[in-house]
Amino acid sequence: MSLSVVSHTLAPRCRTQTKAGKPCRAAATSGGLCFFHANPNKAYELGRIGGRRNRRASAAEDVDPLPKLDK
Repeated sequence: MSLSVVSHTLAPRCRTQTKAGKPCRAAATSGGLCFFHANPNKAYELGRIGGRRNRRASAAEDVDPLPKLDK
């Protein structure tokens, strides 16, 4: 009786490289690319949403307005 366990290291990996030049370590979809390399626009959109959540207050609210100049 042998159990066949598939390791995550045996799963196919994404074929692209990261910005740092190293191979992407994410699992590949049927097309050979991970979700984010296959859908860069969706990755951009999700990153923007996550970045907005991390903002506590906008920079414009933290700065006092400048006084008006007299001419």
